[in-house]
Amino acid sequence: MDSDLVGRSEPQGTSARAMSGGPRYASLDDSHFLHLAPWLRLVRTLQMLRSHVRSGGRVLDVGCGDGTTMMHLGGNRVGVDVSMDVLKSAKARSGADVVLGSALALPFRDGSFDVVVCTEVLEHLDDVEGAIGQLAAVAKRDGTIHLTVPMASWYRLMLFRLLGIRPYYLSEEEHKREFSAVPVDRFSSVSSLLKSLERYGLRIEDVRGSYFFPDKMEGPLDEIVRGSTRLRAIAERLDAIANILPKMRYLGRYLALSCRKVM
Repeated sequence: MDSDLVGRSEPQGTSARAMSGGPRYASLDDSHFLHLAPWLRLVRTLQMLRSHVRSGGRVLDVGCGDGTTMMHLGGNRVGVDVSMDVLKSAKARSGADVVLGSALALPFRDGSFDVVVCTEVLEHLDDVEGAIGQLAAVAKRDGTIHLTVPMASWYRLMLFRLLGIRPYYLSEEEHKREFSAVPVDRFSSVSSLLKSLERYGLRIEDVRGSYFFPDKMEGPLDEIVRGSTRLRAIAERLDAIANILPKMRYLGRYLALSCRKVM
């Protein structure tokens, strides 16, 4: 496996900033996390991870992209992606170990990691079931797996079901699927995703939604909150309030799932 590493660094312990809540905009450079929707998704992901990432624990980020999530995590971190150029950026930004590989063929022994993170990856794959099997295999017994997937939000469901607009994905060019809590043409059922997780011995322990604002407000909201810590905090609080109702959690733009490997 060492031959696939772009570089190595000393493991970093969990920092106070990394686990204290949402990421700071100043730490995100020019990444797409500067936009409110993916930033709120990152906040939810880090909140779910907070109690699971321990100093010295092994953390795998599958589909790590530019390393933004790993920047805000402690533990002994390893990022996997299919692009060497992306991995070089992830290494430079996060200081984590990086390995060239696919979610469908992870180059690690079974039971290697305490925490496995896989955010916004499953929608790009033809074989979601195969990827879940790989994530489950590399996690240790009693380890945790954390996923995020794009959902048909309440706003898009209103457009599809009440106004008769043809169902569309957030990215028609890149996404092979998105998920929905209710039956919608083209969308995969989120209940089928949950059943797939359970088939691989993964018990769902936490479910959270993020970004409940209408799509039409996205551009103006980005402009309003950019550079304002106070307004971002308000947006995050509104997102948290929406999560109070269990069924509402499935109606945001993104769904975050936290699972524990029990088999």
